[in-house]
Amino acid sequence: LVGSPELGNAIAIACSIIPITAFSSIQAGFYKRDLNFKPLFKARMIVMFIPFCITIPLALCLRNYWALIAGSIAHKIVYAFVLTINSKWKPSLRFSFLKTKEMTSFWLWTSAGRIITYMTNYIDLFLISSKFDQHLLGIYRTSMQTSTHIIALISSIVVPVLLPTYSKTQNDFKKLRNTILNVQKHLGILLLPIGLGIFLYSDLITNILLGGQWHEAAPIIGIWGLMHAFTLLLSRNYTNAFIAIGKPKIPVIVQAIYAAILIPAIILSADISFNCVYITRSFMRIWHIALNMLFIFITIRLSIFKTLRNLIPEFIGCLVFFIISTLLSLISESPYWQLISIIICAITYFSIIFLFKKEKIIIYQAIKHIKNLLKPLSVSK
Repeated sequence: LVGSPELGNAIAIACSIIPITAFSSIQAGFYKRDLNFKPLFKARMIVMFIPFCITIPLALCLRNYWALIAGSIAHKIVYAFVLTINSKWKPSLRFSFLKTKEMTSFWLWTSAGRIITYMTNYIDLFLISSKFDQHLLGIYRTSMQTSTHIIALISSIVVPVLLPTYSKTQNDFKKLRNTILNVQKHLGILLLPIGLGIFLYSDLITNILLGGQWHEAAPIIGIWGLMHAFTLLLSRNYTNAFIAIGKPKIPVIVQAIYAAILIPAIILSADISFNCVYITRSFMRIWHIALNMLFIFITIRLSIFKTLRNLIPEFIGCLVFFIISTLLSLISESPYWQLISIIICAITYFSIIFLFKKEKIIIYQAIKHIKNLLKPLSVSK
């Protein structure tokens, strides 16, 4: 797949992570279902030291990829062990054919969805590695990861709780629709301006995070960051809802239709130019969003008009954000002025959405929650 047949043994050993993950995924599922994230947080804090204890020392000694593989395997083993010893449920040596039969349909469709998702997420990398040199492949991959990681600072807080949250209202579609809209409202307040900010200030972000020598990555970081924010808000949000109501077939169908258009589009764009590849890849996210919106309407009658109406304050704030940012860029393009411009745009954006009642309540609740979290620290001092 990637033109490196000599790495077969490395991949085979690295795949030992798969059965190890089975022990931690079940435990993690119990914790997430109960919205009990403290054990997960503690486990992740513990495995944070794995790179310092195993990966980095091995990298200094071996100076090859085996250090990364050993570190990854150790990470999964420790994570599974910590979650298991703290869980009320423990694995036992018994097997139920009845339970397996009940689960088979669900996990087959879910697994099929994962496989198709993997294909659609990485088909562009395979094509770029075969059509272009390693330099462009590195720029493309690093740019995508940079944008994704920035967005993940916000989405990683909310995404893990979406499935258990939606599952609690799986039998009441009216409550489920309201829950989805509420989640979109909370996420949209931050995701939309962050995505727009990445797009407008991609040069500054590239210089700060990657350095001036990565200037070719700036347009990719910008356009991918913008589209990734919209995808999380209007697409992945719905995928969790489909699974929560026991319809894993829908994400598979969506991914299959998406892949049927995406793969030919990427192949054709790769024959044109590298720039055409990342532009096509980014804007194909619109097709994915449209498919999810169509199926969420068919399934639980959540229309696109309700969704867009729900996010009108955020769209208005982003429009003002864009206009002010464009005007400020005419004054100067220096990094220091761009930082000042970001602060001005952020203040303007939150001032706009603060004019709307729901957004004002959400912001007040967020501030109150932060104060409650900081109280123990102030008391201890």
